[in-house]
Amino acid sequence: MNCLILLSQHSPSGEGLANNLNGLHVGNTYVARRYDELMVVIKNNIVQIDFLADGGHLTDFDLVYLRGMENAPLRHALAVYLWAQKIAVVNSESFNFQTMTKLEQNVVMALEGVPVADSLYVSSRKNYLAAIEKAGFDFPLVVKAIDGKNGNHNVKVGSAVDIDNLGFDDAIIQPYLPNDFDYRTIVAGEKVIVSYKRIRQSEESHLNNIARGGHSEFVDLPKELEPIAIAAARAVGREFTGLDILTNKSTGKSVVLEVNFNFGEPLFPNVNDRKSYHQKVDNYFQSLAQGENDGRNIKVN
Repeated sequence: MNCLILLSQHSPSGEGLANNLNGLHVGNTYVARRYDELMVVIKNNIVQIDFLADGGHLTDFDLVYLRGMENAPLRHALAVYLWAQKIAVVNSESFNFQTMTKLEQNVVMALEGVPVADSLYVSSRKNYLAAIEKAGFDFPLVVKAIDGKNGNHNVKVGSAVDIDNLGFDDAIIQPYLPNDFDYRTIVAGEKVIVSYKRIRQSEESHLNNIARGGHSEFVDLPKELEPIAIAAARAVGREFTGLDILTNKSTGKSVVLEVNFNFGEPLFPNVNDRKSYHQKVDNYFQSLAQGENDGRNIKVN
């Protein structure tokens, strides 16, 4: 058996555990490594998690012990990824975290077959350039703090110099996808109940966020995107959500950017549209209260 013990910066005792277990000389191998050595890459919707420096693969191990109290989003992403690879995981509590950050959401959605942007994650900015080179990503890129909100810590970068000037860690890095807008789509249960374009008002920014000055235009979500929106909500277990879908205007391919837990009220142009939206939300909540649906739409790992 090959066992990996993953450690945070403040749990060095795991190294002693590995040494003591190896000292039994029973044929099992224990290796202690740190979370900040890992690189998460999603390309063409395939997830791979390896060690950045030496290219070691998590799939070389039969069991991974997720140790420590730090790195919760990465531990959640690791647990889901390892489970999909049929690799034993200790501790299983890491399956039960909320899928709050862009890291976990992209990993979970990709593993469930929901189209996402090619993505790269490393925890420390000192490793951004090495990881970008290893992943084979080309500039321009978009660098987003995994827990960023309303466009904060979301930067388009055109060169290695721009990467060096970034002031935040714990980021997901994605190739820039040319676009004129994205869709904010609100899902309740298994239905899309409202959708609108978020359109940036200046080419000086790549952000379409309403909080960043974007303009909303209410539209019917294209039919081919409805199953994607519903599948994304289902993948992360977020039955009532406002999610963001972007279509690459060069390729025509669409990806889900984020499945939001807290999302703003749509800015409807008239009272009747606002009332219709809230009636749909009320109907959905009432169906849950009356037992027509238990509110859950995904399997529990």
